[in-house]
Amino acid sequence: MESWKQDTDCCSWDGVMCDNTSGDLIGLDLSCSCLNGTIPSKSFRFHLPHLQHLNLAYNYFNHSPISFGFGQFSRLRYLNLSYSMFSGQVPHELSHQSHWTSLAMEMHSPHWIYDPIILVVRFYQNFTGAIPMWLGNLTRVKEILFGNNSFTVQIPSSLSYLKDLNFLGLKENNIGGKILNFLTNLTKLTSFFLSNNQLSSFGEFQFSNSLEVLALSNNKLYGSIPKSLSNLAKLTYLDISSNDLTGMVDIDMFKKLKKLETLDLNANLLHGKVPVLPSSMQNFLISNDRLSGEIPSMSCNITFLTSDEFADE
Repeated sequence: MESWKQDTDCCSWDGVMCDNTSGDLIGLDLSCSCLNGTIPSKSFRFHLPHLQHLNLAYNYFNHSPISFGFGQFSRLRYLNLSYSMFSGQVPHELSHQSHWTSLAMEMHSPHWIYDPIILVVRFYQNFTGAIPMWLGNLTRVKEILFGNNSFTVQIPSSLSYLKDLNFLGLKENNIGGKILNFLTNLTKLTSFFLSNNQLSSFGEFQFSNSLEVLALSNNKLYGSIPKSLSNLAKLTYLDISSNDLTGMVDIDMFKKLKKLETLDLNANLLHGKVPVLPSSMQNFLISNDRLSGEIPSMSCNITFLTSDEFADE
């Protein structure tokens, strides 16, 4: 930031972007600038009424909370706080922004997308409390990805308003409770990752037929496998391994899933016959279960199995 000198035009400073016509300051890229400490909510830094683009990635703010002052940027379209060691709860003031195109708060992935149409929201590591309800106001969002956080409540029902959402990743967030049936309203959702949480119940499990990938491994789900899974005709990948699922597997449950390529039932307490599999199946994982019988003849295309412990009754 050597170019930041008094008595010089700030539009010539490194990391500063100004409107070519009005001269208004519209962008700040302060990434990799060795910034540290905290950003007070009443700081002069928030008195930039025309700011549209703010990048504070790759700095060190020592686990300080995200200031509600960011909500004062009424024209902000892009905010990147990646790898900057912010923590705590996401302030609700950010929900007042109506012009978002990208909001990145990730700590482990340097990849973020800026597009005038697609909106991507990512929160990685150290965020606590509840998943923000105001996410339901971001009606253009295509992708939501949270990881390695400590959320204390279940998935908010406000997500049901995100009609254009096609990717929902909530892996490793300490989310408990049951899978809520409002997710059936997400008619464009194709991928849903909810592995490595504390979920205990499928609830009234329903999903839109648009779903192609469903990962629910390493939770505390108990009971039988929901029969409604057999209605997901576009499903190609299903992982419900490492849960507490019990009961007899319906032998015909999966044969209607004509596009299913991977089915992981590992490490549950299931019993009964090995289910009939569709001809599309490539990976069938059932070790540490109590399924018996032979692999159905239609499974000849399978290239990888993790268990050889089949027992004929």
